[in-house]
Amino acid sequence: MIYDYILVGQGISGTILSHRLISKGKSVLIFDNNHLHSSTKIAAGIINPITGRKFVKSWIIDDLIPEAIKCYKELETDLNIKLVHQANIVRVIFNAESQRYWERIILNDSAERYISKNPDLSSYKNILHPIYDFGEVQNSYRIDVASLVKKFQEEWMQSGILINEQFDFNHLTFNESEIIYKSHKAEKIIFCEGYRSIYNPLFNYLPFQPVKGEAIKFSIDNFEANKMLRHKHFIVPLSKGIFWSGGGYQWDVIDETPSPSFLKNWKSDMNKILQVEPIIHTHQAAVRPAVKGRRPLLGNHPIYKNAYIFNGMGTKGASLVPYWSKHFVNHLLKNNNIDKQVDIKRF
Repeated sequence: MIYDYILVGQGISGTILSHRLISKGKSVLIFDNNHLHSSTKIAAGIINPITGRKFVKSWIIDDLIPEAIKCYKELETDLNIKLVHQANIVRVIFNAESQRYWERIILNDSAERYISKNPDLSSYKNILHPIYDFGEVQNSYRIDVASLVKKFQEEWMQSGILINEQFDFNHLTFNESEIIYKSHKAEKIIFCEGYRSIYNPLFNYLPFQPVKGEAIKFSIDNFEANKMLRHKHFIVPLSKGIFWSGGGYQWDVIDETPSPSFLKNWKSDMNKILQVEPIIHTHQAAVRPAVKGRRPLLGNHPIYKNAYIFNGMGTKGASLVPYWSKHFVNHLLKNNNIDKQVDIKRF
């Protein structure tokens, strides 16, 4: 059998791209080594329209959110699982400078739909140390990307289109009409490997800037909340009183080992944020596929025209992948041009 596509990597990018291609009637064979510390598996899946300490509107967020919610809602129905959790984000305002940035975004007409006119801190007020002020972001979401990837993994392994093994480039060859990997043949191959593309001999020339991040799941006695809180660290309600908190930007350490220094600093920060003691359940680390310029990487290899990459979603994969996977499928199947902002030809 000659497949239409071989895909390498089944994180959020590889999962949704594969699903879109299969939905279009294309035959797909996926290779993934069930990477335990994939950033997809430990990420909170936050879709946040107003980001950063200066409270700026996220890049093309007006286009990203409708496509993301449409995609995930359809997958909820198809897979019979809950994926989309709407939750406003309470943003802590730290000082007068921070207040000026918040007032600026409030006056930005294009951001109006994302700013709550009635910010409410009540769900967190009793456990927080005093803060300078706060605002609230609406039309924000948490997407259960880990459950989505796991559900497809189970289905695809059962149907035989997902092979659980490390991809070995020594067994990959090209000719004019097809690619050959071991005993498998396909018309095209697409790499969705996350940060591990730095080890991909075809695409390691691209300006990946992988960054290590860490995540902690914890609980607080007799406390639950239905909003996310963005203080120095995110506090994100998951389920049954369990919260997620993540962060860290380690550019010089490319490993997936939870660091004692991060945990120590996180505990110190939480002592300053919370009046109560968090109960830690898990501490994990992963490397995010960040890219210079913070724009995704889509396109085909300059020499091997049937080798493609779909990667570089960074920390915003939950919002970026549905939109850009649809865009990429239209390129693959209809020969539509790739947007210059994300086309790897820019490098």
